[in-house]
Amino acid sequence: MLNALIVEDDAEVAAILRDLVEIDGRLRVVAIADDAASSALAVTEHRIDCALVDIQLAHQSSGYGIACDLTRHGIVCLFVTGHAPPFPIPEFALGCISKPWSVNAVSQALDAIVAARGGGEGPSAPAPGFSEFQRY
Repeated sequence: MLNALIVEDDAEVAAILRDLVEIDGRLRVVAIADDAASSALAVTEHRIDCALVDIQLAHQSSGYGIACDLTRHGIVCLFVTGHAPPFPIPEFALGCISKPWSVNAVSQALDAIVAARGGGEGPSAPAPGFSEFQRY
Protein backbone atom coordinates (compact mmCIF):
# COMPACT_ATOMS: atom_id res chain seq x y z
CA MET A 1 0.00 0.00 0.00
CA LEU A 2 1.27 3.46 -0.90
CA ASN A 3 1.45 6.28 1.65
CA ALA A 4 -0.24 9.47 0.52
CA LEU A 5 -0.12 13.12 1.53
CA ILE A 6 -3.09 15.37 0.82
CA VAL A 7 -2.26 19.07 0.47
CA GLU A 8 -5.58 20.94 0.69
CA ASP A 9 -6.49 24.03 2.71
CA ASP A 10 -10.23 23.29 2.95
CA ALA A 11 -10.53 20.77 5.82
CA GLU A 12 -13.89 19.44 4.62
CA VAL A 13 -12.63 18.88 1.08
CA ALA A 14 -9.48 17.21 2.46
CA ALA A 15 -11.59 14.85 4.59
CA ILE A 16 -13.80 13.86 1.67
CA LEU A 17 -10.78 13.27 -0.55
CA ARG A 18 -9.10 11.23 2.21
CA ASP A 19 -12.22 9.05 2.49
CA LEU A 20 -12.40 8.49 -1.29
CA VAL A 21 -8.72 7.60 -1.46
CA GLU A 22 -8.86 5.21 1.49
CA ILE A 23 -12.08 3.52 0.36
CA ASP A 24 -10.28 2.69 -2.89
CA GLY A 25 -7.83 0.69 -0.78
CA ARG A 26 -4.57 1.21 -2.67
CA LEU A 27 -3.36 4.26 -0.77
CA ARG A 28 -3.25 5.14 2.91
CA VAL A 29 -3.39 8.84 3.78
CA VAL A 30 -0.65 9.42 6.35
CA ALA A 31 -0.85 13.23 6.50
CA ILE A 32 -2.95 16.20 5.47
CA ALA A 33 -1.26 19.58 5.00
CA ASP A 34 -2.75 22.97 4.18
CA ASP A 35 0.31 24.92 3.04
CA ALA A 36 3.99 24.67 2.08
CA ALA A 37 5.27 24.59 5.66
CA SER A 38 2.97 21.79 6.81
CA SER A 39 3.67 19.86 3.62
CA ALA A 40 7.44 20.08 4.23
CA LEU A 41 6.91 18.95 7.83
CA ALA A 42 4.85 15.96 6.68
CA VAL A 43 7.71 14.85 4.42
CA THR A 44 10.08 14.83 7.39
CA GLU A 45 7.65 12.94 9.64
CA HIS A 46 6.32 10.29 7.23
CA ARG A 47 7.43 8.08 4.37
CA ILE A 48 5.33 9.50 1.56
CA ASP A 49 5.01 7.86 -1.85
CA CYS A 50 2.52 10.21 -3.48
CA ALA A 51 0.69 13.47 -2.93
CA LEU A 52 -2.61 14.94 -4.05
CA VAL A 53 -2.03 18.70 -4.18
CA ASP A 54 -4.43 21.62 -4.49
CA ILE A 55 -2.94 24.58 -6.37
CA GLN A 56 -4.31 27.57 -4.43
CA LEU A 57 -3.55 27.04 -0.74
CA ALA A 58 -3.51 28.76 2.63
CA HIS A 59 -0.89 31.31 3.64
CA GLN A 60 -0.20 32.28 0.01
CA SER A 61 1.30 28.86 -0.67
CA SER A 62 1.40 27.59 -4.24
CA GLY A 63 0.63 24.00 -5.11
CA TYR A 64 3.03 24.35 -8.03
CA GLY A 65 5.94 25.08 -5.69
CA ILE A 66 4.89 22.30 -3.33
CA ALA A 67 4.65 19.79 -6.18
CA CYS A 68 8.09 20.86 -7.39
CA ASP A 69 9.57 20.31 -3.91
CA LEU A 70 7.81 16.98 -3.42
CA THR A 71 8.94 15.75 -6.84
CA ARG A 72 12.55 16.50 -5.85
CA HIS A 73 12.01 14.07 -2.94
CA GLY A 74 10.84 11.36 -5.36
CA ILE A 75 7.18 11.80 -4.41
CA VAL A 76 4.68 11.32 -7.23
CA CYS A 77 2.24 14.26 -7.34
CA LEU A 78 -1.22 14.79 -8.73
CA PHE A 79 -3.03 18.14 -8.78
CA VAL A 80 -6.55 18.22 -7.32
CA THR A 81 -7.89 21.68 -7.98
CA GLY A 82 -10.67 23.93 -9.14
CA HIS A 83 -8.07 25.91 -11.11
CA ALA A 84 -6.45 23.42 -13.47
CA PRO A 85 -3.17 24.43 -15.09
CA PRO A 86 -3.74 25.89 -18.57
CA PHE A 87 -1.25 23.40 -19.99
CA PRO A 88 0.28 20.06 -18.87
CA ILE A 89 3.13 20.22 -16.37
CA PRO A 90 4.46 16.63 -16.32
CA GLU A 91 7.63 17.75 -14.54
CA PHE A 92 5.53 18.54 -11.45
CA ALA A 93 2.56 16.17 -11.58
CA LEU A 94 1.15 13.08 -13.27
CA GLY A 95 -2.06 14.89 -14.03
CA CYS A 96 -4.95 16.85 -12.63
CA ILE A 97 -8.34 16.08 -11.15
CA SER A 98 -10.66 19.05 -11.60
CA LYS A 99 -12.99 20.03 -8.76
CA PRO A 100 -15.71 19.15 -8.33
CA TRP A 101 -14.40 15.66 -8.91
CA SER A 102 -16.19 12.40 -9.59
CA VAL A 103 -15.48 9.04 -7.99
CA ASN A 104 -14.45 7.75 -11.45
CA ALA A 105 -11.97 10.61 -11.92
CA VAL A 106 -10.41 9.94 -8.50
CA SER A 107 -10.22 6.20 -9.20
CA GLN A 108 -8.51 6.72 -12.56
CA ALA A 109 -6.10 9.22 -11.04
CA LEU A 110 -5.20 6.62 -8.42
CA ASP A 111 -4.62 4.14 -11.27
CA ALA A 112 -2.08 6.60 -12.70
CA ILE A 113 -0.36 7.03 -9.31
CA VAL A 114 -0.11 3.28 -8.72
CA ALA A 115 1.22 2.74 -12.25
CA ALA A 116 3.82 5.49 -11.79
CA ARG A 117 5.03 3.77 -8.61
CA GLY A 118 5.40 0.51 -10.57
CA GLY A 119 2.30 -1.21 -9.27
CA GLY A 120 0.05 -1.68 -12.27
CA GLU A 121 -1.35 -0.22 -15.43
CA GLY A 122 -2.50 3.35 -15.76
CA PRO A 123 -6.04 4.34 -16.70
CA SER A 124 -7.23 3.04 -20.07
CA ALA A 125 -9.27 6.13 -20.94
CA PRO A 126 -9.37 9.04 -18.48
CA ALA A 127 -12.75 9.83 -16.93
CA PRO A 128 -14.18 13.32 -17.34
CA GLY A 129 -12.51 15.54 -14.77
CA PHE A 130 -9.15 13.73 -14.88
CA SER A 131 -6.36 14.79 -17.22
CA GLU A 132 -3.19 12.74 -17.32
CA PHE A 133 -0.12 14.76 -18.29
CA GLN A 134 2.07 13.13 -20.93
CA ARG A 135 5.85 13.54 -20.87
CA TYR A 136 7.20 14.92 -24.12
